Amino acid sequence: MRITVPILTLAALLVSGCAASNPVATPVDAGVETVVFTTESERVTVVDVATALLVQHDFTITLANERLGLLQTDYASVAGIAAMRPDTGLGHVALEDLYVRLTVNSEDRDGIQIVQVKGNFQRMAGGRSPDRLIGLYWMEQLTSDMARALDADYVARVSDEIYDQALSNVALPTPAESRSGQINKGLRAVGIVGAILFAATLAASTFAPSASR
Repeated sequence: MRITVPILTLAALLVSGCAASNPVATPVDAGVETVVFTTESERVTVVDVATALLVQHDFTITLANERLGLLQTDYASVAGIAAMRPDTGLGHVALEDLYVRLTVNSEDRDGIQIVQVKGNFQRMAGGRSPDRLIGLYWMEQLTSDMARALDADYVARVSDEIYDQALSNVALPTPAESRSGQINKGLRAVGIVGAILFAATLAASTFAPSASR
């Protein structure tokens, strides 16, 4: 009896098995920061201003309650926030894969609104030590804009100098390391393809019908 071996199917199964063994990147908690400022504007105005500002910076609003003075967003890219600001220079690799989710809460105290802005930061591809500081810098940029639109003041904790120093301390892969990594990946890919072809050829020769009867 002749047995036909689906070589391409076998190769596909081997490839899928190799792909399944690769780990899937999971978000890494990069910290939480909270900043506060006060304003004489009404609670509904705080929520309206915060909503307009965050939507302008490509945040998705997941909850907005003017009566409670509460606003929440989904995660947005820090690199995207930086790119949308006209006074921002070239981007930095430390901003890539770093995301922030914001919660704005306005609480009335004797006619004064205490506005709290909370940021949850996540890194999607491994962590870097200054992630929290880098994220806080951009959250404070948004908070400063928010306070200014509400005729209020906010004094940032992370200055431009501190931020620039944090970026300069980020450990980046050297060009040689990057090329080495690419070569190693290429060699592994070639090895996998070679193993698949060898296995397929071996299977085909094993199950092929004999010429003699």
